[in-house]
Parts: sequence; C-alpha cells; structure tokens
Amino acid sequence: MVFAAVDVSAWSRLGQGGFSTFLMGWACYKASVLLRRAEAGFTPRHRRVRT
Repeated sequence: MVFAAVDVSAWSRLGQGGFSTFLMGWACYKASVLLRRAEAGFTPRHRRVRT
C-alpha cells in the first residue's frame, strides 16, 4: 500500500514518492532473497548457520 498526502508542498510529495519507491524496492529485494533461499543448493553465508 502506498500513502500519499494530497494537500502538501511539492517537496513533500517528492519525498513521499522517493520513500515509497525505496520501500517497494526493499520489499522486492527481500522477496527475492527469501525465494533464493528456497532453491536447492543454496549455502548460507552466515557464520552461525550450520549446513
């Protein structure tokens, strides 16, 4: 969901647009990381995770 205030200045709208773009990009990145972990042959890079 993307929120946008209507009665604000142009700078506020640009800030909202930039922040919402960042959030959507972050969500897509996290989804791709989660899907990549489900693939066979994935080896975790974290030290504390044992294979």
